[in-house]
Amino acid sequence: MNYSIKTLLQGTAVASCMLFTSVSHADMSQVMVLINDPATAPAVRRCDNNPNCNAFVAISKQWQVIPKDDPLRYYIYSGDLNALIIEGKDLHDPKLQEIDDLAYQIFDYNAENFNDRWLYIKGLTVLKYVQHMQSAQ
Repeated sequence: MNYSIKTLLQGTAVASCMLFTSVSHADMSQVMVLINDPATAPAVRRCDNNPNCNAFVAISKQWQVIPKDDPLRYYIYSGDLNALIIEGKDLHDPKLQEIDDLAYQIFDYNAENFNDRWLYIKGLTVLKYVQHMQSAQ
């Protein structure tokens, strides 16, 4: 009896670890879908049904698409929005600018707490990474 319970618990732990890994994996194709069609993003209450803002929040959750050795990761780890802005937003693609526009107002300019700013840092960093990838092609 104890052996079967132990086996069941071990199997459940392994299955839940595998599920968590597959759910938390960031995917560049998901980011590009959100950029090309912001209306596909899930609704976020703070965004007041603005699809670009909803897309920004969803994109910010995909920050793991940035490779670990990319210097842009510094801004996410440090939470240093000022350094990110000093480097320059430089979003040249109109789609990226539109996605950033309202998100800047909500999550930076009118941020309620540090978590808002951190969400904005992650989202802006992903947008900058997408822009770098597009310009490298």
